[in-house]
Amino acid sequence: MIQFIQATYKNGQLILQKKLSDSLEGETLNVIVMTKQPVADKKEDFLKFADTVGFNLPTDYSFNRDELYAR
Repeated sequence: MIQFIQATYKNGQLILQKKLSDSLEGETLNVIVMTKQPVADKKEDFLKFADTVGFNLPTDYSFNRDELYAR
């Protein structure tokens, strides 16, 4: 079973935002910790990436959808 549950780390403990199933009582669980990245940081990361792979099209470039689908 896989569940994604948000939690807050406080005083050395993870405090889950919702209760786990009683069937998990006594089980050993594998936990993957991922920090939440603010949206502004994600946007900045994307724009940096776009700058590295982007390129300028010629001024006379024209996209022809019919030509694309004619293949």
